[in-house]
Amino acid sequence: MKQMEQPKTSSSTSNHKPHFFKFLFPDPFANLSIPKKFYKHLPASPPKQASLVTQTDKFWRVDVCQNEEGIICFSRGWPEFAKAHHLQIGYLAVFRYEGKMVFNVEVFDTTSCLKNYSLSPCKPPNFKFESSKCVDLTSDVQVKSEGEIQTPVASGRKRNNATGKAQLVGEEDSEEEKPIIKNRVQKKLTQKNSLKMPTAPQFEKTLGCTSTTNNRLYIPKRFCMENGLVSERTMFLKNSKGKKWRVKFMIRRNAGLLALGILTVGWRVFSIENGLKKRDECIFKLIDKKTFLVNVV
Repeated sequence: MKQMEQPKTSSSTSNHKPHFFKFLFPDPFANLSIPKKFYKHLPASPPKQASLVTQTDKFWRVDVCQNEEGIICFSRGWPEFAKAHHLQIGYLAVFRYEGKMVFNVEVFDTTSCLKNYSLSPCKPPNFKFESSKCVDLTSDVQVKSEGEIQTPVASGRKRNNATGKAQLVGEEDSEEEKPIIKNRVQKKLTQKNSLKMPTAPQFEKTLGCTSTTNNRLYIPKRFCMENGLVSERTMFLKNSKGKKWRVKFMIRRNAGLLALGILTVGWRVFSIENGLKKRDECIFKLIDKKTFLVNVV
């Protein structure tokens, strides 16, 4: 007798989907790289965005970038995801690929147990992503569109349809509440505008004797790792007037691992021609992968 096939369950189907895992170390908020062996499951030209989903059934949109070494990473949007899900050093994140750049994410904490966000009393903040920008929907004031503000009405209040203002039942508007609401609205508009214009990554440096007398300037390891500065290259330093100087970027390794970045040939000329001296506070803003905008505070 021919044996009947057992229908495939959703769990068995999901087990056959490609997975990869990442230990969140040393920084769970840094760009998260996808293993190279996993690239065969991705489109030949990966889209610029991916979607992450957990037990909360909320989709989180994150940017997908590729550095000069060809490593594909989750970048903008990943720190917000990590913060909302309370990720910590030592956690393990398992990514199951659902196709079309959608990943189901399961998180195991330092006790090796699966974190169940659907039952957690501390729910992650409710974020809405629009064009890879994150808008917090849990605050008291919400920005629906340009110039249109929505303020929720507390219990015991009614909304005056003529004015659109919230009023206590049987009472007039409190004059003391107006500046409070105005401040909240102004704060939310400021936050929304800041999301529209993402700032370039930067670091601050107080110049010492080595930076002003020798032909080298050290760049923090974390800044290099988070922004893909992991290989030697020619770069440019641009001052506030827009003039550029060519410099060489090198890396120093310790036991085969990146220890820090160094600006060498060309840095001395830049510092002299721009009058830099000891104890100057400089801000180095990475406006693209090969150019720093340097401002003296």
